[in-house]
Amino acid sequence: MKILKYLLTLFLISGAIFFVFISNLESSYAIHKSIGISAPKEVVFEALQNTKDWNLWLPNLKKTSQYTDTNNVHWRANNRLITVGVHKQNTPSFIEHQIKIEGHSPINSSWELSQEHSQTTAKVTLHGQLSFWEKILSLWKGYPNKQLSSYLEASTNINNYLEQQMNVHSIKIKNIGNQPEQWIISTAITSLSIADSAAEKLVLLAKQDSLILQKSPFILSTKENYHIAYLTTSVVPDLPIDKEYQIRKLPNTTYVNATLKGGYTYLPKAIKEVENYAQKTGYKISETLPLKLQLVKGEKDTKNPANWFTEIWIPIEQKSIESLTAN
Repeated sequence: MKILKYLLTLFLISGAIFFVFISNLESSYAIHKSIGISAPKEVVFEALQNTKDWNLWLPNLKKTSQYTDTNNVHWRANNRLITVGVHKQNTPSFIEHQIKIEGHSPINSSWELSQEHSQTTAKVTLHGQLSFWEKILSLWKGYPNKQLSSYLEASTNINNYLEQQMNVHSIKIKNIGNQPEQWIISTAITSLSIADSAAEKLVLLAKQDSLILQKSPFILSTKENYHIAYLTTSVVPDLPIDKEYQIRKLPNTTYVNATLKGGYTYLPKAIKEVENYAQKTGYKISETLPLKLQLVKGEKDTKNPANWFTEIWIPIEQKSIESLTAN
């Protein structure tokens, strides 16, 4: 009987010592990793913010029957339910997610983004608080360092994913058609990246002079420059010549209509494909008329060039009989 009491006392004392030992272990943890990503930080931020597509660069994530709710996306990995939601963000330099893994305390995943040229450096930190049982796991199975390090390693896949995404593009030639003569109001721009702000300014200038603009803005492009333009009414008032814009008439024109899904760097390739198509159908690219671009979806809508969508109208002329015979 005394031996049993002794063993019970020893067990209770050992349990108390173990409890005190575990309780005094550090609860907070933080695991860090730096990742180099060949994409602008705005594109990286957008990919991190879009938690619905995380499985495109974290292949272990599988969709669940209850895939999304108002604030979170639910995944399954290694037979555990994983819930991800944006916790904090400071566009486009910082974003933090709260990740809840079934059976574990919440984990905060912070991404601090900095950019030099076209390269983004992401400082990723996983941090949180261990429960009592997780402290025991930390002694037994090295939790959370061992498990979360695999997540950090998998996160490097975002570089390959975005690198491929940045180069995705498609060109589609739709048809040949005519556009009647049109009055336009336009102003020169230095690059396509300022098209949206230039269009807003042009609207204000036109309003001051009581000009009525029609439909959406488009871009006229020649070898020398770009102009942002709107269609306007055919009745044009007499205006001083020192305006920040010009009004002119585009003649009746035959165009090849094509679309480009992808970054503006692929515009020369799209134009070349249209030129080849025009030549095969008995036309040539006009050397005097500008081509028209409409930025249906651009940098204002998404920072990822792979998702930009541009309508292209390239002016063409029928080849002369002599050139057709020569070909």
